[in-house]
Formats: sequence, C-alpha cells, structure tokens
Amino acid sequence: MTASVDPTLDRLFRQEVWVLRKLFAFLRSVPEDVLAMTAPNTGWDVSVLLTHIVSASVTYAARIDGRPDADLQPPDTHADLAAMEVEAIAAAERLRELAAEGSDAEVVEVDGERTWRYPRSLILAQSIYHAIEHRAQLFGVLTANGVAGLTLDDLDHWTYGGDEGVLSS
Repeated sequence: MTASVDPTLDRLFRQEVWVLRKLFAFLRSVPEDVLAMTAPNTGWDVSVLLTHIVSASVTYAARIDGRPDADLQPPDTHADLAAMEVEAIAAAERLRELAAEGSDAEVVEVDGERTWRYPRSLILAQSIYHAIEHRAQLFGVLTANGVAGLTLDDLDHWTYGGDEGVLSS
C-alpha cells in the first residue's frame, strides 16, 4: 500500500473483511436450515441474500479491474459457506487494493446498447453501501425467525475499532 491511501476508505475495506469473517463464522455456527429462512416482504432467503452480497462485490471489482466475475450458487451447507467465504474475502481484499490505487479514473461499461460511464470511486462507495444494505435485510430475516447470536451492532465501526485496538477508555 502507498502513503497516499485514504485512511477512511482503507478502514472501511478492512472492516468489510472483518465483518465477512464474523458473519460467515456465525452462519457456520447455526443449523444449516437457517440458510433457507426468509421473512415477509424480503423475497430472498438467507442463502440468496448472502450470495447476492458476495456476487455483487466480485462484480464491483470486475467492473474496475476487468477480471472475470464468479458464478456463485447459494450455499446449502456449512461447507458451501466456507467456500463462499473464500470468494467473499478475496473480493473484499481486491476492492481494498483497488481503492488503495487512489485513481478515480472513469470506468466504461457497455450493457447491450447502453454505455455507462462513472468514476471508480462511485463503484467503491457503492460496494460498501450495498453490502451493508443487504446485511441489514439478512439480519432482518434472522431476527424475524428468532435466530440470535450476532447483530448488526456487533459489526459496527465501534466494535471493529475495539477489535482493532484503536479505542481506549
């Protein structure tokens, strides 16, 4: 990493890796049938929400660096979760590396007859927002089904800062 890395952006991507590790560890600690749970008005079960979060991170990185997307399938088992965690961590670390480059070059994406142009900072910011948005949905499903043990508050910036050792009293 270079000296020009934005410390806030770097912290957000480091925290994303930390969050993913905690989330996957938690999901491996509960019965596998939790992956099939859904809640009213969510439309997706836990496994589909998780797959969407990870697939999107891979896609956001691919939009910037041109590497291929991953074809991820919703996990049914703890072993599937472990395999998906590898993809999730790799995508988050890849996004962190791309953010560390410090470039805000224009990204051009052709989708059929449409051409999209946007700064890479938009993709990086969206990758963090998107993951948080759908984790909130995932925790809504868990809460609606009485699955306890990990909350969004357990994954916030203060908790991460404590784990990182940067908070003191």
